[in-house]
Amino acid sequence: MRLRVLLIVLLAAVLSLSSCSLFGSSGKTTWRGTVGQGEVRAEVGGATVVFPDGVAPAGTKASVELKPRDDSSPEHTVSASDVVEVSLDGGLQPTAPVTISIPVDVVGADKATVAEEYLLFGSSQGGDAEESFFTGSFDTASGTYSMTVDHFSRFMVLGVDIGEVLAEVRTGIMQGIGLELPAPECVGAPATVGRTSYEAGSEQGAYFCLDEDRGSLVVTVYPAVAMPYLITSTPPTDARTAVDEISPATAGVVAMARALGLIDTGREGGLFPGSTVTYRFDGAPQSVQFDLDQYPVLLLMVILAKTLDVIGVASIDELDGLACLADLADSNSALADGIDGQSVGAFSKSFFSCAATFGDLTPFGKVVIAAIGTAPALLVSSVVGLVNEVSGNSHQRFELDVAPAPLRTDQDFLNAELPAGVCWAGDRGWKHAHGIQLNGGTGIALASDGSFENASVIRSSVLGRVDIDGDGNDEVVMSLLCSGSLPETCCAGRSSTMITVAVFTVEGGHTLKQIAPSLMGGSSGPGDRYGPAARKITSAELNGSTVVTSESIIYPEQYTSDQVGGSPSAPVVVEYQLAGGSWTASRP
Repeated sequence: MRLRVLLIVLLAAVLSLSSCSLFGSSGKTTWRGTVGQGEVRAEVGGATVVFPDGVAPAGTKASVELKPRDDSSPEHTVSASDVVEVSLDGGLQPTAPVTISIPVDVVGADKATVAEEYLLFGSSQGGDAEESFFTGSFDTASGTYSMTVDHFSRFMVLGVDIGEVLAEVRTGIMQGIGLELPAPECVGAPATVGRTSYEAGSEQGAYFCLDEDRGSLVVTVYPAVAMPYLITSTPPTDARTAVDEISPATAGVVAMARALGLIDTGREGGLFPGSTVTYRFDGAPQSVQFDLDQYPVLLLMVILAKTLDVIGVASIDELDGLACLADLADSNSALADGIDGQSVGAFSKSFFSCAATFGDLTPFGKVVIAAIGTAPALLVSSVVGLVNEVSGNSHQRFELDVAPAPLRTDQDFLNAELPAGVCWAGDRGWKHAHGIQLNGGTGIALASDGSFENASVIRSSVLGRVDIDGDGNDEVVMSLLCSGSLPETCCAGRSSTMITVAVFTVEGGHTLKQIAPSLMGGSSGPGDRYGPAARKITSAELNGSTVVTSESIIYPEQYTSDQVGGSPSAPVVVEYQLAGGSWTASRP
């Protein structure tokens, strides 16, 4: 019985001794001494402060005190140690760096887990409540975190749960992969440049918005999924990537991709969530094609930049131009052919080391970035795992639908292509085997070799749209001022220009087909020995389905009244009606 009591007492004593302090066998929570002459080592509850020689005037009194941990910490961090308060009498600050080692205790995590899954860094808070952060190293064997400081205040160790941060990042990205992002309102609207119409269908990887600007086609591409792509145009034209969503993640990725020469150095743009790519073509290209290609490093950049966003780092869009991007470019080359743990580790380390040099980062952000720059195994494996989950749609090709613009308005007709022979009336005018492309009502006929085919339209107008031939469908009636010279060199002689009335149907919505001979005026008889006197139209209008012209004899001085049935200089009004493809006139 007595032996049993003694065993219980002994066990209680052992438990009491083993639990009297969480920090070590000494159990001390306060140290006081003098520093300045020789190295002085102070230990309290497992924490160690090493005062170097000359840290203060010889004989200066110093104190180190261990206090309960402060659970107030920046977002996404946890308190990982108790507080160690270091001070010198008289409020002096050290004149040499001081090393502090503090035991780390993260609730629910052993030393190995802390080493693998947490980013640790030191934090200090002075009397003015200004917080500073320090990088250091964690010794797994002893479970202590060591850092070198340049001032004295209250010190503690903070931890960032990498898994928690990456989980949030991963969720944000993975939710969008393969899922459609909202389409902008401009999607689906066609654009017309000159006589060319462009339309873009609905695609998996991108949304296309089309516009016309000063006679050129402008294409803006929006992301349709969260997967980042390099996007290339054919025909080639410069790409401009713009940040559409203002966030550190988007701004940082665009700036870095541009600085690394991945985008905006030619016709390649970067299509990221929160950004757009704009292409401006010169004029109206005959066809437009876009190729979207996944590029492993782009996805990795999105993930890492999103990590910065999650931990509250300031905007990093000024990374463009930093010298450290040269190292990042070197590590990026390892990712061109694929992703593995080694290449991801090298890139992530370069990425965060470069980011940490940016002056506008918060002190907390700098420390976290520097810590992540060591590329812990969990970070690497998590990123690689995320990349490996992305599959399909690695390459996509989109072509815009290009077609002649539909003819709907008078302005459309003044920019349409007139058919061959429109400036020839059978007995007068100018023959041409090729059509005349109007631009604002003016155009010339060009042969196959590009030479002038001796026919042009100097001016044109739409007289109206009416069922002129009685077939139940409306036709387009136009007045054209035809010539045998170039518009800029016209004109010499009374017959060098002729007003021509032409009637067209619209085939396929965009092609003009002439359905009756061109009208250039009649002839007044009986005329002279050469025949009736030719007239030219001076004006034309529609009266219902009847074309009413005012005509004049081209050379009235050559005829008498008897030869032309009245005064040679008097205008002649003629009404023309169309039936069976032929004109009938109210008078010769």
